[in-house]
Amino acid sequence: DVEKQKAFARYVATALGSAARTKSSSYWLNPVAHVPLEPRAAVAVWNGDAVTIHCGVQAPFLVRQEVAQALKVPQANVRIVAMDAGGAFGGKQRGECEVEAARLSRLAGAPVRVAWTREEEFTCSYTRPAGLIEIESGVNTDGRLIAMRFANYNSGAAGITPPYEILNHGVGFYRTTAAVRQGSYRSLAAVANNFARESHMDEWAADLKIDPVEMRLRNISDVRLREVIERTAERFGWGRVRSENGRGVGISCNLEKDARLALCVEVETVGASVRIVRMV
Repeated sequence: DVEKQKAFARYVATALGSAARTKSSSYWLNPVAHVPLEPRAAVAVWNGDAVTIHCGVQAPFLVRQEVAQALKVPQANVRIVAMDAGGAFGGKQRGECEVEAARLSRLAGAPVRVAWTREEEFTCSYTRPAGLIEIESGVNTDGRLIAMRFANYNSGAAGITPPYEILNHGVGFYRTTAAVRQGSYRSLAAVANNFARESHMDEWAADLKIDPVEMRLRNISDVRLREVIERTAERFGWGRVRSENGRGVGISCNLEKDARLALCVEVETVGASVRIVRMV
């Protein structure tokens, strides 16, 4: 409902107006190829009006539906034999190779194998959707978030709900047109949304001169997530390992599909080169 969205936007805007400090940030995400070890491949064999296709797929029933629609045969006439895939990451949910192999096999009257080259994997397949994420938030004098507006354009809605306790917040995913093919990618948009949200939290911690772990705990009431953050920081040695002499440390957290997650990372930089030292 458009009117409800407008009313809620005004509500969040009012809350932002009452904040002691506000921050606005934008984050861009590029399209990313799946790069499986095994490129897309399929073998199709016709027997009368029925076709059997051996392929490495993530969603065999979806692929069966696509093949049936493309070749105008009943789904009962399409058999998908799902093989172990050499990597997929969301890239083998569609039936590109399967449809090609089935069409060529029917025309040839013989079994046909279609296998994309590595170059075709990059030029013909769909990619992770590019995205723009805009965040506007406000804190009170104690460094607690009291309002947040989170908008994801094109990338997706997975993982868009914040794990933080924010009294006034609005999240939105807005579809846009794209010049390139795009589709499912590992963890869908949860990585994109969490990347932006956690980057925003780090920016707040730096501005307010609050420890990044403390900044998160200050805004989280979920008992399980708090414990995960505390245990991860302790095992990592947070506070004892500092960002200095070309070494940097960071932390992020998330609440996704009822799982509580935290990650501490130490990196080393030499010029433009970045090396991961360890992760907990």
